[in-house]
Order: sequence, then C-alpha cells, then structure tokens
Amino acid sequence: YEDYISKYPTRKESLEAAQELVAEAVRSKDNARSLALADRFLKNPQLLSLDSKGAFKKYLLALVSRSAFAQTQEIEASGDFEKAAQEYEKLAAQSKESEVVLKALNNAAVSYEKAGKIIDAVRVYKNLLERSPKGSAKTELKRLASIYFWSGKFIEAANLYTQLLKAKGFSANEKRSFFLTAVRLYAGVGQKQTAV
Repeated sequence: YEDYISKYPTRKESLEAAQELVAEAVRSKDNARSLALADRFLKNPQLLSLDSKGAFKKYLLALVSRSAFAQTQEIEASGDFEKAAQEYEKLAAQSKESEVVLKALNNAAVSYEKAGKIIDAVRVYKNLLERSPKGSAKTELKRLASIYFWSGKFIEAANLYTQLLKAKGFSANEKRSFFLTAVRLYAGVGQKQTAV
C-alpha cells in the first residue's frame, strides 16, 4: 500500500489505501505507527486533495492531538505541573479541534494552579472564559479570588476581582459584586486611591 501511495498520490485508490493503513494501525493499537502514518499523510497535499470533505485530514489531526494530549498527561502524572501546563498551552495553540483546545486550556490552568503559578492559572482561565463563556472557567476564577481572600491575600484578591470586572461572561450583578468587593478590599488595606 505505502509504495502505491507514494507512486500514485493523486489516485482515489491511494486515499482508500491510506485510510486502511491508518485504520489498521489504530485497530492494532500501534500508536507509533498511527502517528507516523498520520504525519506522513498530513504532509502529502496531493493525497489530501482527494479528501474532498476533509474527513480524513480531520481524523489524522485528531490522532496527532490525542497522542500529544496523552503525552502531556504523563508529564502531569509525573508531578511536573508547570511543564505540563506549558505543554497543554502549546497543544491548545496548535490544535484545530475546539474540544481539544478547551480541554487543554482547562488542564493547563489546573496544572498551573497545582504548580503554585496562580497568575498563570488566572491568565489561562480568562482565555478559556473568552472561548467558552458557559464553561467552568467562570466558577474557577471566582474560586481563585475567594482563595486569595480567605487566605488573607487581600491585594491579590482585589486585583483579581478588578480583572474579572473586565472579563467577558459575567453578569452585571456579578460585576457589581466584584467591584464592591475590590473597593472594600483596597480600602481595607489602605489603598483608597486604588479603590476609587
């Protein structure tokens, strides 16, 4: 099959052969081979030009994304949360699948939080909130602001509530609450100019 595909990349049979090769590798759970084939076929514009609806290309991209996701989960499982978060962000930037992007961003934020990089977690959650206003990012951002507040980090809490005022996805009532909380926190720590 592979020789045929190389020699005749513009024939319909080549696309069918490529699809069968990838399916066989996936069925046999040979991840290395599936990825190698996906990479090779994605770099063959003549072959992909036969894929009129783009379904095969989309399938190949999904294989690559899932593999990268699994590798990043292994980094996370090893306890290197900051590196995992960075890899999840890279995956989100490279992926064309919205589901992969959203899941990767969520995992990046969680990993940054586990690494103690709250500012980075907030940045990623805000990005996630812009992409998916009805997702969990909204709740997570409010939770982080509350953690700052209840751990006595009043300036950090006030700063985060101020950032949330500008974020999309929050109701007018939520924003009013953020504003009032931020003003009270700034005033409570003697930063009245910031509060006004």
